[in-house]
Amino acid sequence: MEIEIIKIDLEAEIIKIKVLQSCNLNNFIVADRTFSNNAESNKLRNTYWFESLNVKKGDFIWLYVECGKNSKRGNDTKTTTYLLYWNLDRPILNNSGDSVTLIQIAKSVDKAITP
Repeated sequence: MEIEIIKIDLEAEIIKIKVLQSCNLNNFIVADRTFSNNAESNKLRNTYWFESLNVKKGDFIWLYVECGKNSKRGNDTKTTTYLLYWNLDRPILNNSGDSVTLIQIAKSVDKAITP
């Protein structure tokens, strides 16, 4: 995989991701999964599909659950940290049992369904 989750900050509601290989983020989705009865569920509650964004090896993506405006900043290591916003109006990473799944779509094909 070209990117990986390196930290989930439950208090600040930030998912921190590191870029392992240069890529475009448009083939990645982050989803939070429900948690009940002390077990993860296969149900996805919320999903965030990254927009087209070319990132380089060594860059970071901080995905904030809250509302905000996407931006980026340079790092001392000549990499970039992208500050992206899910734009949800409520916390979703508010329990210690919550989990986040990173999904990579191998190939996306959109096709309209016709009767």
